[in-house]
Amino acid sequence: MVETQIAGRGIKDTYVLEAMRAVPREMFMPVGVDELAYEDMPLPIEEDQTISQPYIVALMAELAQIHPDDRVLEIGAGSGYAAAVISLIAEHVYTIERHESLAMRAENILSDLGYDNVSVIHGDGSLGLPVEAPFDVIMVTAGAPEVPESLKAQLSIGGRLIIPVGGHERQQNMMRLIKLPDGDFKIENHGPVAFVPLIGRQGWFKNNSITRKEPENKSPIVKLLEHDAQALPAPDSPHFGQFFDHLGEADIVLLGESTHGTAEFYRARAAITQRLILKHGFKILALEADYPDVSVLDGFVRNRDVPDIGKPVFARFPEWMWRNDEFLQFVSWIKAYNESQADPENMTGIYGIDIYGLQSSINAVIDFLKDKDPQLAELARMRYSCFEPWWDDLVNYGSTMLTEDYKSCEEDVVKMLKDVLLERQTYTNGYADNYLDITRNATLIANAEKYYRTIFMSSAASWNLRDEHMFNTLCAIRNSRFNSSGAPAKTVVWAHNSHIGDARASDMGVNRDEINLGQLCRENFGDKVQLVGFGTASGTVAAADYWGGSVEIKNINTPMPGSYEDLWSETSFDYAKLSMKDIDDKLREKLAENFMQRAIGVIYKPESEMMSHYYNARPAKQFDHYVWMHKTAALTPLPQSVEQEELETYPFGI
Repeated sequence: MVETQIAGRGIKDTYVLEAMRAVPREMFMPVGVDELAYEDMPLPIEEDQTISQPYIVALMAELAQIHPDDRVLEIGAGSGYAAAVISLIAEHVYTIERHESLAMRAENILSDLGYDNVSVIHGDGSLGLPVEAPFDVIMVTAGAPEVPESLKAQLSIGGRLIIPVGGHERQQNMMRLIKLPDGDFKIENHGPVAFVPLIGRQGWFKNNSITRKEPENKSPIVKLLEHDAQALPAPDSPHFGQFFDHLGEADIVLLGESTHGTAEFYRARAAITQRLILKHGFKILALEADYPDVSVLDGFVRNRDVPDIGKPVFARFPEWMWRNDEFLQFVSWIKAYNESQADPENMTGIYGIDIYGLQSSINAVIDFLKDKDPQLAELARMRYSCFEPWWDDLVNYGSTMLTEDYKSCEEDVVKMLKDVLLERQTYTNGYADNYLDITRNATLIANAEKYYRTIFMSSAASWNLRDEHMFNTLCAIRNSRFNSSGAPAKTVVWAHNSHIGDARASDMGVNRDEINLGQLCRENFGDKVQLVGFGTASGTVAAADYWGGSVEIKNINTPMPGSYEDLWSETSFDYAKLSMKDIDDKLREKLAENFMQRAIGVIYKPESEMMSHYYNARPAKQFDHYVWMHKTAALTPLPQSVEQEELETYPFGI
């Protein structure tokens, strides 16, 4: 093959010739095609793709003038054969494949054959790999209608870009671009070729996973959005988290969701959080969830003793919000990560910051005190018994307190909180986790009592009390964990967009006098905070018809015309990210205007969506970053909870 098809046709680069002699081409072929491995022709592989004929592989490699210390980006991994050839010449090869099945197959073959300087990435190759740029060589094994600007930008000075370019999907010219010191390019045409089309946002647009029609005449704002946003791989891609390394510079990263029941949001937040833990030293994960329930998880992942909350975790409505397969997988990852840490201070802790879970917090306080201070435990039991008539309906407690015939529990719970704070040194022994558990549970009880009374007086007042409680709990958690320099540990927060998007940029703050967690974090921590919103257009979601109802898998309505989701739907993105600080001034000005935005909580009523699930907000002021996912699917609820005594499946009881 090398002598007749490659050297015999004029290829002279000795590095290329030796590499092609060394790579077993048949190992990259599908069964039934391997017998043709050394023929002078392109051959079919899975996903209607091809492996280029040997001469073309050699021609592109010679045109690239690859040196042993070069970093090479290949667009179109295919079978992995060309990457293997290049890897024997270059220092490292990054190869991108848009078909996940091909990417996985190529990665396995390359690994099995020992090509350990090749990284296979699943994603949109037309956008390159900015997280690893610049590259000395970029080789594109698919035909583009024009040279993608993204690839030109990722080429180093003196770098070579080899790409088939042409106005027809199957007819191109092989072009070589060499980047000059002034940033301009020397462009050479090396003759006609025929490659499969380059599919992607800066190639030939085509979408094999989501069926939707590209708008014929895109508006100027859509074009600006497509230009400034960055395409992302799917959330379950092993490289998804790398696109969020910039968040590692923050002290607090708040990750949102536009629904509570979408699998991709959980997977995306998990991938980002894993990256922040592994590469940027984040040690705290705070959830929009009940403190006592999450403390049980924290005991599980950090192997520490925690108070007994008297019931299974996440057993109250909406249990599926945290009792789901996506979150279970992430919790399992955190536990495995923590077990790999020799120093407990390097472990990641999980904490709940929401105001609910009153009965579980009462159980936790009494259980914590019963051995350390039996007298105070008995006093707690007596004082908290005030709630007993309303255990099954705490909302009814709030409505009952509006009458003059009943005395509220406020005095008792406030006294209890004061006693706990006064006596804490006698039973925490300076241990931060013990101190945090007892004080936050006692604080939750006091704030929850006030919350249930407030919801019948003012919706704004009850909302503000809840988000202030979240913020104060977040601060208390951060003050219990520190990094090596003595500053509070870096923190990730998972909560709904309505909590993490700055309320001052929406109806919440402008028309309803509401504050939220994102606003409070910005006001108190400034540019050390990053707010990341998430949105979707279509698919399914796990939600209920009413509070206390059963979880259902519901179809998400098409976005309302003129909404923020409708705007994103007109782009060609499946998955994308927009960073507000990096956008064009015209786009920033447009996104500083009000857009309707959709918010789906644990309840979703598609029939009244306009009234019940939309609000106005200014995206450019609301978030620092926005993550878009065109089509998403409902998360997978775990089976109905069982008693915690089944320790073999602790803490989820499945």
